[in-house]
Amino acid sequence: MSNELILASQNICELNKVPKSYRNITSLNLKNNSLKDLGEIGQFKKLKKLNLQDNQIAEIEEVINKLKSIKTLEEISLEGNPVIRNTFNFASKLIIGLENIKMVNSQRITKEGRETVSYTHLRAHETRHDLVCRLLLEKKKKNK
Repeated sequence: MSNELILASQNICELNKVPKSYRNITSLNLKNNSLKDLGEIGQFKKLKKLNLQDNQIAEIEEVINKLKSIKTLEEISLEGNPVIRNTFNFASKLIIGLENIKMVNSQRITKEGRETVSYTHLRAHETRHDLVCRLLLEKKKKNK
């Protein structure tokens, strides 16, 4: 059996359980369907590449929660979905939520890019106390 399953343009509305023989695929193409959520995507434990372009997926939290259990996932494409328009810093949230992801919407994630996103994410959640500590540490480093 091939390691790729192409179900593009099949008017799929729900992703349900599939026979066990299909669960070991490494590439799943669900482009141009009518998916609003990722349903049973977690059954594909060996998935490396996922194409969800041109569906109706709208919630970033749902995407991350459903995909974080797939530790092998390296590439995802969500172009043409409402989630991109609805989510501020869409790619950053995916990079932080999916630690093994290497490519988002055909854009390679570099080590430097991942570190920048992580630092920016941490700064966004920084409390007043954290800010004071960070500034004191930065000042101490400059004075050395």
